[in-house]
Amino acid sequence: MGDDLRITAQLIDVKNDEHLWSEDYDRKFENVFLVQRDIATKVAESLSVNLLGSEKKAVERNPTNNLAAYALYLKGLSYVHGTDHDSGRTAISYFEQALTKDPNFAEAHAGIAATYSLLAFFELISTKEALEKAETHARQALQINDNVAEAHVSLGSVKLLQDLDPRGAEVEYQQAIELSPSLAIAHLDYAWLSLFLGEFERSKIQIKLGISLDPLSADTLAWGGALYLYSRNYDDAIETLRSSLELEPKLRSP
Repeated sequence: MGDDLRITAQLIDVKNDEHLWSEDYDRKFENVFLVQRDIATKVAESLSVNLLGSEKKAVERNPTNNLAAYALYLKGLSYVHGTDHDSGRTAISYFEQALTKDPNFAEAHAGIAATYSLLAFFELISTKEALEKAETHARQALQINDNVAEAHVSLGSVKLLQDLDPRGAEVEYQQAIELSPSLAIAHLDYAWLSLFLGEFERSKIQIKLGISLDPLSADTLAWGGALYLYSRNYDDAIETLRSSLELEPKLRSP
C-alpha cells in the first residue's frame, strides 16, 4: 500500500501439519532487502540450519542499493513471460531504465537476457539478433555476479538455440538449478532440453518440479502444460493448461 509493506511469513511442516514459525513484518519499501534477509535468517534458525559462508553472503547481498532501480526491475519481471512482442519490449524497457540508475545491477541484465531468449524462442524478432543480445546481457550479468541463476538459464537457451550445443546447455541449466533450486523456469527449461535429448522420464520430473515451485503463476502453468503436450502427456497437459487459463483467461499459451 503505497510505500508500506505488510508481509506475513509462515513456516509449516506439511508432512505433520505442524506450524513451526510465523512473523508479521510492517516495513517501508526502502527496507525491503532488510526484510528479505530477516525472513531468510528466521527460517534457517527455525529449521536449525547453519548457513554456510557462501549462503550467508548470498542472503546478505542486495541485488542493488538503488530502490528506484529495484522497483523498475520488478515491473520488468511482470512482463518478461508475455508471449507477444509488446510485452517483451515493455520488459526490456523497464530493465534498461533500471540499468540507467544502477549499471551494476546484474539481475537487470539477466532480465534483458531472459526476455530476448523468449523473443527468440517464439520468433517474435530476428532469432539471430535476439540470441546475440541474450548472450551479451547474460555474460554481463555473470561478469558482475557469477551467481545469478537466471543468467545461466539464458545462456543455456543460447547454447541450445544458437550454438546447437545441447550438452553445453545442460551444464548451464544444471548450474542455474544448483545456484537457485527454487527457480521454476530453470527446471522447466531443463525439462524442454531433456525432451530434446530423449530423456522423457527426467523431463517429466522437471516439469512437475517446476510447476510445484510456482503453482500460482499462469505463465509457469502455461509453459508446463505446453511441455506436457510436447511430451504427449495429454491428460496432464489439459489439466495444467486449464489451470493456467483459470488464473489468466487471456493468456496465450506457448
